[in-house]
Amino acid sequence: MSKPLLNFEYPPPKTWRNHLSKALRDYKSRQYKKRTDQLVKTIVDQGVCVFGPFIGELGHLLAHNLPLVTWLKAQGVKVHFVGFEKFEAFLYDSTGEPLYEQFYPLRDFGGETSIKSNFAEEFPADVAEEWNRLKSSFAEKGWPTWYLEDETEYWYEYRKWLYKSDFFQVSDLSQVYGKREPGKKVCSVFVRFRPPDNPVKLAANGPLWDYEKLVEALLDVYDEINLVGSPHQSIDSFSIKDERVKWRVSHNNREILQLIGSSDMMITPHSGAMYLSAYFTAGLTVIYHGIRDYSEIADVHSTLAYLHKLNPNINTIFAFSNTDIKDKLIRFHETT
Repeated sequence: MSKPLLNFEYPPPKTWRNHLSKALRDYKSRQYKKRTDQLVKTIVDQGVCVFGPFIGELGHLLAHNLPLVTWLKAQGVKVHFVGFEKFEAFLYDSTGEPLYEQFYPLRDFGGETSIKSNFAEEFPADVAEEWNRLKSSFAEKGWPTWYLEDETEYWYEYRKWLYKSDFFQVSDLSQVYGKREPGKKVCSVFVRFRPPDNPVKLAANGPLWDYEKLVEALLDVYDEINLVGSPHQSIDSFSIKDERVKWRVSHNNREILQLIGSSDMMITPHSGAMYLSAYFTAGLTVIYHGIRDYSEIADVHSTLAYLHKLNPNINTIFAFSNTDIKDKLIRFHETT
């Protein structure tokens, strides 16, 4: 059986046209690598760069951008980072020092339009004006720039280049956020909402979970359960009244990171939030309703490849029903 393709890869060529297309793609990839490796050298030599704008999905920040910024910081590069202000909380190394020399916030318009990877369906005029103003000021300074503006190049070349490169480092954010309380079992659950008319999200994230029944099962395992997530990507209400269950859905990522740092287990549907586990010491449980094996999840092999690139020691639990979750988590805590 052939190895599953990562989501920046193409299937093997079968016709002469396919071979021709592959040869052209390979040539473009070699040229991109040569050009980008030289950019890294220039940035390290000059000790400064501009990186951004990052306006995208959390998973793309964690898997495809933050490791490079962390590596640049470790080389002594002064990184001028442009992006949504909510992402600033993630930009720290294991000692609590910021990864950036200066952070340039852009207005968060994520609730106004569709955003995929790091690209918006509609870029608001006021944000575009601010970005163009920043670019002009950076050009005047003459700093090397790492602009994330070409969607095709980002998806097929940049992500592949970074995945295969050594310009990659991950911070231990458990040294920065939160502290576990001895003898107390805590979990954080991403209560993700899936738009009902989005078949792509359905295949990737799975059917919408009944989080109230999930929490009822988790109450037999945990002393405290934090319900977390971004408001425009999470369920908007929860009826269980139990002092052990905390509603923490918020735009405040710093608070969410504190909660994850104090957790023994992070529970989430198959989504970019999974990558947070690579930055913390909490365990990871991925929930997906209605299947029997994780291999049935759309694009899961790419997710796991990126996850293990971030942290090869992660042991991921997959669970497919509330009973399955409860049983696996009881066993997990009995053996850790």
